[in-house]
Amino acid sequence: MKILQRIIDCSKALKNTSSFKNWLQNENCSAGDLVLFNSSFLQREGLEVSSKKSGKCLALLINSKKNVGNIPYFVENQFFNTEFKRLPKQQNVVYTRITKTSLLKEFRNLGDLSFSLIGNILTQDTSEDINGIAGIDKLIWRPNSTLDLDIQGKEVIIREPFDHTSLWTDFKGKMKSLGNNVQETSHSKKFIASLRLIQRKGSAKLVIPSRGEPIKKVGNFLDRVITALQNQLQEYKIALKNGEQIDVLRIAYNFTSDVLSMLRLIITICDLKPMIQWATADKHLLLWEFLQSLPWLRSNHKPSIQEYIRAVNDSRNQSFHDALPFQQTMSISLSGVNLPGAQVQFLHEYVDKKESGFTFDDYELVKAVSNFSRAHRIDLPTGFWSKNIYVLNAIIDFFSEVENTLRITREAMT
Repeated sequence: MKILQRIIDCSKALKNTSSFKNWLQNENCSAGDLVLFNSSFLQREGLEVSSKKSGKCLALLINSKKNVGNIPYFVENQFFNTEFKRLPKQQNVVYTRITKTSLLKEFRNLGDLSFSLIGNILTQDTSEDINGIAGIDKLIWRPNSTLDLDIQGKEVIIREPFDHTSLWTDFKGKMKSLGNNVQETSHSKKFIASLRLIQRKGSAKLVIPSRGEPIKKVGNFLDRVITALQNQLQEYKIALKNGEQIDVLRIAYNFTSDVLSMLRLIITICDLKPMIQWATADKHLLLWEFLQSLPWLRSNHKPSIQEYIRAVNDSRNQSFHDALPFQQTMSISLSGVNLPGAQVQFLHEYVDKKESGFTFDDYELVKAVSNFSRAHRIDLPTGFWSKNIYVLNAIIDFFSEVENTLRITREAMT
């Protein structure tokens, strides 16, 4: 069974991580003790994960030579905040060996919905009426079309609706070749309006794979996410090598923004389906280790994924949005200033209570001044952006192992 072997490999990898080895050195282990791995390594504060940790922790047994064994077990109802925990033999805690039989019992709790992450994406046509252009009455978005734009009878078929300018230029050229002239002003507005409408309507179907059947790795939902993140990582490395700091900030911001929702979903799956966590815990822990290794501003500071994302976003926002050279909130003293027409209104009828308040002749000027704002500023330590490569890569590796685990698990289900 591939999923059993994956859990065994994960257990071996976990005990060889630097964080586990360092922790183990300070533990006075005896034969028969259990060492537990937390069911969630990342700090959950700020992640807005609605589920709770399962408490069903992966465990390894200390053998007669006082070494950590390789056979994986699980222990239930274990909730703790550290990454690892030792349970002395004297506590007589019940533990269960992870075998094919015990995994088959876990299969009953897996359900189907979690496997939508490895579902196949079926594209479908989306159509929108075009009114007011002679000879054309329908726009069709066909993602598997071989041409960017084609005209078939009264239908305009496009592969994707995003580049309005290029599509309009292509449409004009094809209409002219068919002997139909289009008007630049009125027709372009109608054409582009249809593009915007069809973009909102576009949809595809995500098909959950059947139990026990082979699943293609390439092209499933999570695989496409991983491929996109890998492309962003390559762009990030190139920008960093070339000293293009603005691009470094932009790519890091886009990357972290994209992964936050996916991290929430994967952590939720691991909470609800602990078997998935047992098979991916090594990649989860490595992500935690690389986050720990980032050069943070405060010593002995343990960053959460949310704090990491906030730091990246603040750095990007400060660079992209602060054209004005001010770093403090400003106030204008109105002491002794004459405010013509100043009055306070109150006791309006309930439906008109928004009219109540303090008004004066230059009130609109104050509102305009109050619209100025500045981005939160954080100057990250030297080396943050180069070490960030390891974090980005660890996120991809974590997602990749989740994809692999879901796939081999689904294939083993009947």
